[in-house]
Amino acid sequence: MGNRNGKIKKRKKTIKKPKFLPELLKFFAVFMSICFVAALITLEMYKRETAVIMNNRQTEYRNKIGKCMIDYLNADDQDKDKFYNRLEYSLTEFAVVTKEYCAIYFGDDKFTETPSGYLIAADISEDRDNPHYIFLEDDLYLTPLSLYEKGKYDPIKSAARNYSLDYCRDLDYDAMRLGLLPTAYKCLYETVYIDYDTDRFLPGEVAVSNWDHRNIVATVQCAPPKSVSYTEFDFDERYTVEGISGNKTEDDIYIWYYEDEITPFELDVVDNSYNFWEFSWSIRTSYTDYNKVSVFTYLPWTCVFVIGIAAVAAFVIALVAAVISYNHKKTIWEIFEYRTKTTAAMAHDLKTPLAAMAAYAENLEYDVNTEKRAYYSSRIRENIDYMSKTVEGILDFSKSETGSVKAEIAEIDVRDLIQKEVEAADELFARLEINVEIKGEGKVKSDRELLEQATRNLIGNVAKYARARTRVDIEIGKEGFTITNLTDQKIKDASKLKEPFVKGEESRGSENGSGLGLSIADNCLAAAGHKLDIKVEGDKFIAGVRW
Repeated sequence: MGNRNGKIKKRKKTIKKPKFLPELLKFFAVFMSICFVAALITLEMYKRETAVIMNNRQTEYRNKIGKCMIDYLNADDQDKDKFYNRLEYSLTEFAVVTKEYCAIYFGDDKFTETPSGYLIAADISEDRDNPHYIFLEDDLYLTPLSLYEKGKYDPIKSAARNYSLDYCRDLDYDAMRLGLLPTAYKCLYETVYIDYDTDRFLPGEVAVSNWDHRNIVATVQCAPPKSVSYTEFDFDERYTVEGISGNKTEDDIYIWYYEDEITPFELDVVDNSYNFWEFSWSIRTSYTDYNKVSVFTYLPWTCVFVIGIAAVAAFVIALVAAVISYNHKKTIWEIFEYRTKTTAAMAHDLKTPLAAMAAYAENLEYDVNTEKRAYYSSRIRENIDYMSKTVEGILDFSKSETGSVKAEIAEIDVRDLIQKEVEAADELFARLEINVEIKGEGKVKSDRELLEQATRNLIGNVAKYARARTRVDIEIGKEGFTITNLTDQKIKDASKLKEPFVKGEESRGSENGSGLGLSIADNCLAAAGHKLDIKVEGDKFIAGVRW
């Protein structure tokens, strides 16, 4: 449409019925974006913390290697093997913890390095200050463990899982408990066969422990007893012997030089009683810059956990927001729909008598017959009366709906009140030859005006819609009263009869009423603190008032 200035006005948007799912998806997309950003920030913090931890661990274990190397260089000839043994273990420990390759060089000549493959080391001494480490001679001796139950207890896979970071390992543990990950196992050595000359051992009887429940799930005999050069050794308790699989090679080596001018103090060694040495040596390791590694690479389960929490949080927040928004929009739509239907119903109910009155008035204008004029006049008065009652009903309904009536509580004789309303509608009942039977007695503390108005509308509804030549039963009890009558109305949904301008049949404009009687009764009873129940069983209409 155009206005006086020639500009086109935009039409107002029609209020549409809201749908919950699109509302939920909209809010979920918004909050998931926010929570995902928060999750990434959290993971970045984890990543930085982890990078610091791993860098500190590399420094700690590299310095431990340096300390062992100093011990070895300063040891007497008869103790060289013992200190070399400790140095070899420190190299293994470095590989286990950091997953990096490590080697020691004198100048450009390699002195020793982290062994490749699956290396297992154990301390068989009781003196922690003077450890005695032994090493697996060959990982082929673990083949029976790998073959048992088709690799279900594979020690190499278990070892790889056991050496994740602390909180990532804890998440792995929780994930296994929940059944999200297959259970990891640990090898518990009950018997080993040791060659004390080389500090190498063969695995004997190995128990497999469930990492989750700490119970023994299997026992496997790996190597037969050895009589030559090997001595049987029984652990007092089952001993967990751990190692590393798949060490890095010498690619991307980072060199840590230790010249003779370097003091042990610079290696974070507390005891400064060591002598200087005359050799120039270096520790060379592969190096991972954890600041450049994706957090999804070395903290996969932490990422799953954090993003999962973010998704759940986003969904919960979105659900709450969607419910609030949906209910708000639904309320607006219901008000809009209610006003639309009410206006349409009022217009429809008033349009029919107005059209009839216009026709009768037109006939009066051209018909001078006395009998016809009287007929037309009476019909006009009937239509005016109907319209007047309709408007009165609308006003009563508006008054009851706004809650402007103040309840004044008093004790009321229910039978007496119903009897008066039945007598007031006696003419209507007599016209249809309907008998009304009231049974029971009762009293209630309520507002007389509200209860009278509600009862009047219920009795009036029965008088208008009850089947002719039938009986209406009204039963009064302690919890309220019930009105039962037969009807010819085809009622599809009894619950909608309490809505304004709704009749049992969809035809509108009938002289029986405007469809406000039950709505007014329901509002008046609610204002008085009571409840109206309506149900239809076949052709039986039942209205129950409950205190």
